Amino acid sequence: MRTDAGTRTQQREADRTRTKRILIRSSIPLRSEFEGGADRLMVKVGEALRNVGWDVHFLSPAPRGSAGDNDLSTESDVTFHDFDYAAPDSSAAKILNSVRGASFFRKLVREVEFDVVLDDISHIPFYPAHFLSPDSVSNALFVHTLYLESANRFLGENKGRIIHLIERTLPYLDDPTVVCAGPSTASRVQGGLGHDRTAILNPCIELDAFDFNPTPESKTVLYLGRLTRRKNVGTLLDAWRRVEAESDEYELVVAGTGYKEDELHERAARLGLQNVDFRGYVSEREKRRLLSESALFVIPSLMEGYVTTGLEALASGTPIVGTDTYGVHDYVVDGDNGRLVDPEDAGELGSVLIETLGSPDDISRMAEQGRETAEDHSFAKFTERADELFTSISAGDNM
Repeated sequence: MRTDAGTRTQQREADRTRTKRILIRSSIPLRSEFEGGADRLMVKVGEALRNVGWDVHFLSPAPRGSAGDNDLSTESDVTFHDFDYAAPDSSAAKILNSVRGASFFRKLVREVEFDVVLDDISHIPFYPAHFLSPDSVSNALFVHTLYLESANRFLGENKGRIIHLIERTLPYLDDPTVVCAGPSTASRVQGGLGHDRTAILNPCIELDAFDFNPTPESKTVLYLGRLTRRKNVGTLLDAWRRVEAESDEYELVVAGTGYKEDELHERAARLGLQNVDFRGYVSEREKRRLLSESALFVIPSLMEGYVTTGLEALASGTPIVGTDTYGVHDYVVDGDNGRLVDPEDAGELGSVLIETLGSPDDISRMAEQGRETAEDHSFAKFTERADELFTSISAGDNM
C-alpha cells in the first residue's frame, strides 16, 4: 500500500506528540548519591525529559548497600533498572561490564518499547546497547571528554592505549548519534574520529542555589576540582609563586583531592609558597561559600569536557581565569566573562592573575557578563534543549 506525503506528515506529527520513552544506561549506580559530574548530568537529562512528558528509564549497576538519594531516586514516575552487579572498582571489571548484562538488556528492550537508548560511556561503552536494540530504537551515546592522542599522557600508557582504541571504535557502534557536552568535544569527534553525526547538550546548573554576589575586593583565589595530571594544578602553583613575589596579601585556596595531592603539597613547599591553603574535600555548602567569597576562580586544566564548577562560579559572581583549551574556552570568553591563558605557560597565568586581581572594576564587569553565561545554562533552558534534541534523535531528524 502506498502512503502519500500528507499521511507521512500526519504520522510524523503523531510520533512527535505521543509519549516518548528513553533508556539511559550508566556504569555508575544512578540510585546512589552522585559521584561526579557524569552521573549528575545523566540524572538531569532524565529529570528534564520527565518534566516534559517523557517516560524515563535508567539502567545502571545496583547500588552498594542501601540506595542513596539523588534528585530522582525517590520519584515514582521514573523507572530504575539495576544490573545484578555493583559498580566496578578495577579497570578489568569495567571492561568486563561493557558486555556483562547483555541478556538482561535484551529482555528489557524487548519488553519495553523505547524510542531512544542513550549510553553514557564514561569512557567505556555498554556494547549490547548498540548491537542488541531493536531496529526501531534510535541509538545514541554521550561523550563527556575525548582524549584521542592525549590518552597516554593523562591516563598512563596501558590504560591510555585501551581508552584510545575504544574511542577509535565509537563510530562503528551501529553509527550512533554522539551527544557531546560541549562544542570542543563535538569538533574532536568530527575531526579526530571522522564521525559527523554529533549533537551538543551543555550541562546545566541550579541557578537558584548560587547567590550572585561579586566580591572584587576579595583577597582569595579559588581552585576547586580533582588533583590529577589533567587538572594541571602544578602549573597553577608555579604561577602562584609569581603572585606571592608581587604581593603577600592574596591567598590561593586549593579544594579537592586526587592522586597528585601529596606531590602538590611537596611542590608548594619546595617553591616556598606561604599563602596556599589545601582544603581537601569540601562539602557542597562549603563549596558555595568559597565560590561566593573568592575574587577569581581558576581553571588551569590541560583539557576538559565541560567544567560545570566554572558555571557555578560564574553564577556566584566569580569570574574565571582559565586555560585556552578544550572544554574551557567553550564558554569562557577572554576579556568578557573571564581571562584565558596558555595552559603550559605558568608565567602568563601568574601575570594575568596579578593584573586581574589589581583591577576590581574589571572583575565586577566580568562578573556581570559571567552571570549571563550562567543563566544560559539554567535547568529550564537545559530542559528545552534536551527535549528538542532527543525528540529529533528519536525521529531520525539529525542523521
